[in-house]
Amino acid sequence: MNGAWESRKGTLTMENDEKKQTILIVDDEPIVGKTVGKAMEQITDDVVIVQSGAAAVEVCRSRSFDVVVSDMKMPGMDGVELLRLLAHD
Repeated sequence: MNGAWESRKGTLTMENDEKKQTILIVDDEPIVGKTVGKAMEQITDDVVIVQSGAAAVEVCRSRSFDVVVSDMKMPGMDGVELLRLLAHD
């Protein structure tokens, strides 16, 4: 099951021998970002957490991510605007 998501007994895992998966978590509430980040660490140890859309754009300028998980309602740039912007870059 190379490169596919698999759910086993309530756990989500990513099986991919080719490269380490990278995940970006974007949430303006630190406790939510930390909680989601801890859950994503079951999939990979390469998890980056930022607290704003602007910070997400900045970190995406220096590296790429396989998955972006974003809060939809944030001050400044909301999640929809962020994801549209990242999709165009």
